[in-house]
Amino acid sequence: MFILFSPGLDCADFDYDEGVNLIKASLVANGNNLYQDIWSDQPPTFTVLLAQVFPWFGSNITFYRGIVLGFTIILLAALWHFICLIGSRAHAVVALVLLLISANFLKLSTAVMLGIPMLSMAMVSLLCLGYWHRTRKRSCLLGSAAFLAISITIKLQIGFLVPIWVIGIGIGELTHPRQRSILQKLSPVAVWMTCFVSSCLLLLMLGVDLEHFPKEVVDQLLGGHIKARDNYTNAGLETVANMSQVALLVLPIATSIWIGIQKKSWLILYPAFWLATILALLLFHSPVWFHHLLLIEIPAAMLCAYLAGEMWHTIRQSRFRPSPQLLGVGLVSLLLLVSTVRLGSNVIKTLRGWTSVCRNPSIDMDVLQDIKALTREESLIITDRPTYAILSGNQVPPNLAVLTQKRLKTGGVSEGELLRTIQSSQPPIIYLERFEWPLVNKALLNPESGYTLVREEGKNRLYRRNFAEIQ
Repeated sequence: MFILFSPGLDCADFDYDEGVNLIKASLVANGNNLYQDIWSDQPPTFTVLLAQVFPWFGSNITFYRGIVLGFTIILLAALWHFICLIGSRAHAVVALVLLLISANFLKLSTAVMLGIPMLSMAMVSLLCLGYWHRTRKRSCLLGSAAFLAISITIKLQIGFLVPIWVIGIGIGELTHPRQRSILQKLSPVAVWMTCFVSSCLLLLMLGVDLEHFPKEVVDQLLGGHIKARDNYTNAGLETVANMSQVALLVLPIATSIWIGIQKKSWLILYPAFWLATILALLLFHSPVWFHHLLLIEIPAAMLCAYLAGEMWHTIRQSRFRPSPQLLGVGLVSLLLLVSTVRLGSNVIKTLRGWTSVCRNPSIDMDVLQDIKALTREESLIITDRPTYAILSGNQVPPNLAVLTQKRLKTGGVSEGELLRTIQSSQPPIIYLERFEWPLVNKALLNPESGYTLVREEGKNRLYRRNFAEIQ
């Protein structure tokens, strides 16, 4: 996977979020505080992890993509072992192949974004939970809670798994044949919840200035996501709810739950309810980005592998003679196979009209060379594409590190704040590419602004401070 994307790794973004994640880590490594100095609508764990290694590897984007590749390997290994718990190695091969050919997995497998690290930790948590159901070892229970805490402090979105895990633990213990009191049977739930909450608080303490917790932290983590619903016309997957690929997932989910209950194969219920829950949530979520589809594709791949095994078992029992049971299981497996492979690409094609998330925004090497020539390392520049700051070895003002579509749409930052920061910091270079900034451009084109427009292409503008010595 890494070799597949190795050409040009240092001169292109897989997504705009890569630059945002890296510049946040760079600023934290230089002593700035998340939520106090740096606006962020994501939990701190992944940023803190990158910040720990940033002083040694600096602008080497390939290294940070290697870190994400490590999370990808963990995700695939955890998926393999979980499927082996409920089936065989053949089933695990089916699951891995389906995941690898899904719409965006290869692209995200090395992108410096939050999705793969979040999902890898969630998958390890599920694996630990599977081993707990088999062995009843408390260490597995604690491991499941701790890894899901890591996952949720990387990205809050995975929090929908918490009630699924808790209910699964409770039902698994209540239906266990051991003779124990109700309180004893509920103790695993209490242990899991205690470890989970404690781990979340510990991880937050490592990445958050406690003086500004919880007001600023809660406002940034939740406020932007809540406001986003009112500022995006896209209403989530309801725009594609009538697509056959989405509708076909309902039958495999129901079939997996039915087979799991009939065979008392409780572990398959976890991915079944994972898939059912995320589909229900995304129907009413806004905005929906391309990386959200992995939340669908991972449990769908697991269910497909499980149902493929059931189909093969049914075929062997029937000795390859047609039967209603064989045809039914075969049809469900085929439906899930088709929907798993095609869902991602079709959803993306449908959503492409309202967002540009599918683009691979490239780096203009001429602009990068101009920025390097007009600045020295550790200069303060202003840009809405922080990847340029990373690759040129420069910094950006902490309050402008995150100039994202969501932050602009929800009022988290304004052109007025951008102008005030320019006036106060007087950066030698200002490069604006991603968004329209009519007021800022008008002010900078004023002869009295102290800046000269040295490059213009479409809405891309590079400004240089007049008579500025190299900073």
